[in-house]
Amino acid sequence: IAEHAQLIEQIAVERVQMELNKLFVSPFVARGIAAMRQTRLSDYVAGTFDEAQWQHVHIEDVQVGWAYFAYVSQLDAAEMARAYRLANKEKQFIAQVLALATNDDWQTMDYFHASIDVLQAAQHIRTCQSLPTESIEAVQAKKASLPIQTKDELAVNGQHVMAWHDEKRGPWLKDALAAILQAVVTGDVQNDAQQIKDWFMRE
Repeated sequence: IAEHAQLIEQIAVERVQMELNKLFVSPFVARGIAAMRQTRLSDYVAGTFDEAQWQHVHIEDVQVGWAYFAYVSQLDAAEMARAYRLANKEKQFIAQVLALATNDDWQTMDYFHASIDVLQAAQHIRTCQSLPTESIEAVQAKKASLPIQTKDELAVNGQHVMAWHDEKRGPWLKDALAAILQAVVTGDVQNDAQQIKDWFMRE
């Protein structure tokens, strides 16, 4: 295989992607990664194939596998997606996971903006890399404890804010709504229209 390894460049990227999909969730992933390197197939595809990074790694979700592969390869989501023609949904997932997996200090807004799947995937990667982590239960509890889970739950909208500010729609409105959202999520103000108005007028 090593003698003809370069021929993998003639295989459709989508086919290589499908094979890696299966490899990432295999119980013998480290062995498969080692085989990629030993046969020199890894010389002709993107990413770092280091079996040491995959020892004792157990992944059940293909998207998490791609995020972990991007992490150990030190490639960002755009580079990984371009190399293997991943879908935009997978690209976005990888980007969100990497942003958290490389961050030691998650803030309240991180829990708000990320889905529970992204949060759990980032924790899983940090566990695989022996980095400080919280339990999945603790992550779930923090996510669940937020005052609101989506922007749609905010008690006010742009119409309210424009009425309070007596100004036409413009870039300022997006900033104002972002500030209100953060204040509600972090608990600086309750998610109540009157209390938000009072807070906004003071600010």
